[in-house]
Amino acid sequence: MSAKSRRQRSWTAASVPGESTKSTAEVQLLLDNLSNTLHISSNGYPDLSTVIEHTQSIRRYLIASPQPSHTNDDFRHLQGFQVLLETLRSFSGFYHPTKRSQQAKAQLFELLENILGVLAQTFQDHYGNQRYFKRRV
Repeated sequence: MSAKSRRQRSWTAASVPGESTKSTAEVQLLLDNLSNTLHISSNGYPDLSTVIEHTQSIRRYLIASPQPSHTNDDFRHLQGFQVLLETLRSFSGFYHPTKRSQQAKAQLFELLENILGVLAQTFQDHYGNQRYFKRRV
């Protein structure tokens, strides 16, 4: 029996971070905008409307990308999944049926819809992101 019985996974161009491109810079800017917004809070929570705008921007950019596979790789390499989870954590305990207005509750569900939409877009036809999220996130 050989010392190396398991076959090692080869690195592909799609899974290795490449050179910085305009797409990479745009994804980085969108994620930075969202992340920075999470650190500005009033009454203990970030501004929900602004966070929704930033998640919508990320989602629209991922949908409109001319090279979705490359953009999805960029999203993963730039810690996009961690930023989304940080966004969810920042609203932990926000939903309260009697404390929150109907509008605030509707906005929270809109945020959840956008985050799930971003996740769906990054997983669509991208086994690397699916595997990464399943095993590492």
